[in-house]
Amino acid sequence: MAHNAYDNVTITPTDNRLGLARQSSFRCIVKAVGAGLNEEGFVKFIRSKRMPQITLGGWLLIVAGVFVALFGLLLDRIFQSSNPGIRMPQLLIAALGAALALVGVASRGRLPVAGLRANLGKIILITLVTLVMVEAALIVTGYSTYYPVDLPKTNRKIVDWFGCDAAMGCRFQYEAARDACEAGELRDMFCIFNTQGFADTDEFVASADLFQRNRTLVLGDSFTQGDGADVGFSYVATIEKTLPEIALWNLGINRSGTNQALASFRGIAPIMQPQLTILGFTVGNDFRDNRLTIEKAFALNKDNRPGADSWPLELEGRWGGLYEVEPLTLLVYSPTNISPPPNELERLTGLTRLGSILLRSLDALSPLFDGIKWNEQVAVTRGLLQQLQAAIAAMDSQMLVLIILSKEDFPTKTEKYTTAIGLMRELAIPYLEVFDRLQGLADYEVHGTHWNNSGHGKVGKLLSECIEDFFAAGSLSACDHVVRP
Repeated sequence: MAHNAYDNVTITPTDNRLGLARQSSFRCIVKAVGAGLNEEGFVKFIRSKRMPQITLGGWLLIVAGVFVALFGLLLDRIFQSSNPGIRMPQLLIAALGAALALVGVASRGRLPVAGLRANLGKIILITLVTLVMVEAALIVTGYSTYYPVDLPKTNRKIVDWFGCDAAMGCRFQYEAARDACEAGELRDMFCIFNTQGFADTDEFVASADLFQRNRTLVLGDSFTQGDGADVGFSYVATIEKTLPEIALWNLGINRSGTNQALASFRGIAPIMQPQLTILGFTVGNDFRDNRLTIEKAFALNKDNRPGADSWPLELEGRWGGLYEVEPLTLLVYSPTNISPPPNELERLTGLTRLGSILLRSLDALSPLFDGIKWNEQVAVTRGLLQQLQAAIAAMDSQMLVLIILSKEDFPTKTEKYTTAIGLMRELAIPYLEVFDRLQGLADYEVHGTHWNNSGHGKVGKLLSECIEDFFAAGSLSACDHVVRP
């Protein structure tokens, strides 16, 4: 038998694993060449002798590890409020990712899919130990939790002088609110209310001369109630001073939306039977408020300043879902500047450092869903406007919407503003724009969000002209400032 020249090749043994691997590979090549294999046979031969490959489980660990490591290194970019530069918490997260990736590489040939169950206990144990070590390291570095471990104490209390019901929505509770004014908890415009609890000095009753007068009902939020203006200088008060002969009832309630306007209209309109109904639509917050329940919790302002803070008893989650919250829960979380957790699982997650990283990551991703939340707000607002439009028509009244701008609408109108205008045109609701009548931020509070005396006065005079023209002609088309889609 003929002998091949490669039969006499010898390789010096070595205890080095890398050397053994090289010897094994070299022997494969020598034997393949010695056997006189062609190219196809050589490939098949090498594949039959190849080294163990990375398994599916290993690749999953590698991918997860790389993702975690990159997340740690880019943490200051993901959270724009973070201090720039790589710091200890980021290094720990990156180290955790690198460790996971190395475990994936080291598992080559040892974690076959068929035998993964046998190694599952070890994987879980290693993962838990690693997580505990990283959590401990984050505690040492002072990394804060998402939700406070110990909620700060507050001496604030839920007040009883404001409440909501199905009959007329939210409003002051007369007896309790009067006591609050005497005690100094409320003052100025917040102490102007009738026995029905609305910000008006007139009682909402069908008096003997009511139906002998021209009647106008005004709905809205804090702008309509008179926030930002001195007592007697709100836009509604300006109309009353300009047109003292008409009956004008103000149903404006601060921190409310179109849902509140609909509820109060259904409760009061049958008494007044208005010929004209004006809705003050605030583009800055009405879209958001309309998605939430009208029921709210009120608590005294911080530092015992007169007035109150309020929170809806329903909040919007990071993905747009709504969840209910108890008044006391809102109160105890108010000093933290974060919303209460939607459920107990998230609260417990947010009490750990690693869980806090996860929740903050989700918060960073939530703006990607702003479009979905915005579309839902617009859809709800459209539905409420249609309901209010139908209710006003059923009372044989005409509807006019006052488009109330926010500070952000100067000098360029925001998407909320243009969307509001689009809804009025879509639903064929007459509306009044005041953009050109206001001198930008000069007509707003310096440290607030409402019109000042000047802004309220300009809007009040413009509306007075339109109301006078309406009653003179019996139609809103008589007012040149009103847009009739």
